[in-house]
Amino acid sequence: KYPAKRVPPTLNKPMWRLGLLTAGWITFATVLLIFEGGSKPAATKTNHASQQPKMKTFSAGFPGTKACPSEPLQILNYSLSEGSTHGVLHHLFVVGQPGWVSGLWIEYYLDGDAEPTVKYQASRMCGQYFPERAAPSDVYNAGGLCGTNSADQTGWFNNFPIPFYQSARVLVRPANTSHCGWGWYTIRGTENLPLTLPGSSLPIPSGARLKVYSREWEIAKPLDLVPLFAAPAGTSGLVMQVSMGIRTNCVGGSAAGGGYIEGCARFFSDSDEANEGNVVGTGFEDLFDSSFYFGEDAPLHKPLFYAAASSGLTHFERTDDGLERLSAYRFFSSMDPMAFEDGGSLVWMVGTGTPGPNKCDFPSKKRRDGDDSGRAIYSTAADAALLLGYGRVAGRELTAVNVSTYAWVYEWANQ
Repeated sequence: KYPAKRVPPTLNKPMWRLGLLTAGWITFATVLLIFEGGSKPAATKTNHASQQPKMKTFSAGFPGTKACPSEPLQILNYSLSEGSTHGVLHHLFVVGQPGWVSGLWIEYYLDGDAEPTVKYQASRMCGQYFPERAAPSDVYNAGGLCGTNSADQTGWFNNFPIPFYQSARVLVRPANTSHCGWGWYTIRGTENLPLTLPGSSLPIPSGARLKVYSREWEIAKPLDLVPLFAAPAGTSGLVMQVSMGIRTNCVGGSAAGGGYIEGCARFFSDSDEANEGNVVGTGFEDLFDSSFYFGEDAPLHKPLFYAAASSGLTHFERTDDGLERLSAYRFFSSMDPMAFEDGGSLVWMVGTGTPGPNKCDFPSKKRRDGDDSGRAIYSTAADAALLLGYGRVAGRELTAVNVSTYAWVYEWANQ
């Protein structure tokens, strides 16, 4: 007879049943724990959502509508709903004839202001200062915040968040040197939309306003200090975007370039007179995250056009009449914020008076006393000798430039 078959302990029926029962209880307990644990965040999320103010989007559109320099077109007249704390205008799209629409003025009258709270031209708000000289195929998108996606630059969009707290009226007005024209307009906003610095999660406090500092074309002499913005004492803020346009007659022809390109930029994070500022650009192109004269001083000797979320070169042109024209923009976000308290400013110098490692040294503030423009004063013999002795930078004459600037800054009162 064969010996009785031995059943392994692991297959013993009583033990097998006990193991199965134990595994079942463990599985049930695990599922119950997961269910109970997962239900709590859901309830928290629901409660959190119920505490948020109700958001409501509003919009207006005007197809094929006439606007004149003396008869602006109102494209929005909106008051907040009862119980709303604020509104944010976050989209504008304007379409019109080439050239005409690029010079169109957009005016925002917020919270009952009699004068425009925010005012800008369609192309310059996104750093294009020479739309009349752009090629028909020149389109660009600055990280979804502004730009033109239209042939002949016939359309411009702006997604800058512009807060208001009671009401908003928006007008479009052709430039004074322009004529009446027909345009297509869309504007949109949302009540109670959380306000943050574009491209970041940095919150903008309640009561803040977006301010535009602009400079029309004006002559700046060698070594002048050109403020892009200057917020007064008692205010804090975050810089959102700056842009600059340069037009200059280069000594030796446009191919020679201009000494202005060596000019540094300094950021002053408060209004303290002892604050000498922080270098934020070791040359004009450095402020816009480019190098070697935007490519002209690189081996290819050609400008490199670019349009990114942080910065872009929108125009670069050298003509046979000796003129050089260029424009560029720079955004500041969570990756590179520019914050100030108790006042602040951003200043660019036309060229430099000190070549080498000390090229970004600015004149002391005492030298600027009595000059309301904020420019450097070179009135002594030593100053004149400094300028004449320096003469050229990289073989380029340091001459005057025609400059135009924009700066978009969120500002609020110090707490």
